[in-house]
Amino acid sequence: MTDKPKIQDNEPVFDEQIKPLLQRIQGLCIEHGIPMLCAFQLTGGVQSAENPRGGLMCNARVVVEGETGALTVATAVLEHGDRVIMVKGGSLAEAMAMAERAPARTKPPGLPN
Repeated sequence: MTDKPKIQDNEPVFDEQIKPLLQRIQGLCIEHGIPMLCAFQLTGGVQSAENPRGGLMCNARVVVEGETGALTVATAVLEHGDRVIMVKGGSLAEAMAMAERAPARTKPPGLPN
C-alpha cells in the first residue's frame, strides 16, 4: 500500500497554472448555461469549529436556474463546513436554504464583461 502524499503549500501553483484554466472553464460554463462547482484545497490544515474547512480553500461556482439540488447542498457544505450541516442534524431543506443565502459568483474574476 502506498502512502498518500501530504498537502503542501500549493497556492503559487494554483495562481500560476490552475486559475487561468479555471477562469476559462467558468467563462464557458457561464456562456453555455452549465452549472459548475469545484473546490481546491491549497494548503494543509486541521479542521476545527473555528476553521471548518481546514486548510486554505478556493471554490468556484456557476449558478444556473434549474440545476440539481446536489450542487446546492455541496455548495452549502463548502461555504459553511460539513460540521454545520451534518453534525447539527440539518435537513436537506436547511442545507439548500443555506446555500441559497450564500453569495453566488457567476462571473470569474479577470473575465471581460
